[in-house]
Amino acid sequence: MTIPPRLTAAALAFASLLLVVLALPALAQIQGPKQPDPSGLDITGTAAGFNPNQDFEHIMGGVVGWGVGMLGLVFFLFILVGGYLWLTAGSNEEKVKKAKEIIGTSISGLLIVFLAYALASAVVNALVSATT
Repeated sequence: MTIPPRLTAAALAFASLLLVVLALPALAQIQGPKQPDPSGLDITGTAAGFNPNQDFEHIMGGVVGWGVGMLGLVFFLFILVGGYLWLTAGSNEEKVKKAKEIIGTSISGLLIVFLAYALASAVVNALVSATT
């Protein structure tokens, strides 16, 4: 038994909506000498916690953290789907087996993501400490 197409389409639509709503700014402008800001956007951006002088490493760290958070959301959705399938399986052993498979593979995927994140973080920290 596979995941119903409507559920897959709903999950993809939700993920697409999140990508659109939570998109980060591009910051592709090249800035010359600091000009006075007649629009007040510098004040608003500072109040919102935006720092235009932030390092590339910090920006990428935020992107990676956001990505790991989205993977956590996907994990949560798969756990919900597996739990729903298990709860609605009744006495059908095939549905229970499929639900257990979904839950097991989602937990394995989450462990792989966190181990990859930990390994990448350790490598980057070692490289940074070796080069500074």
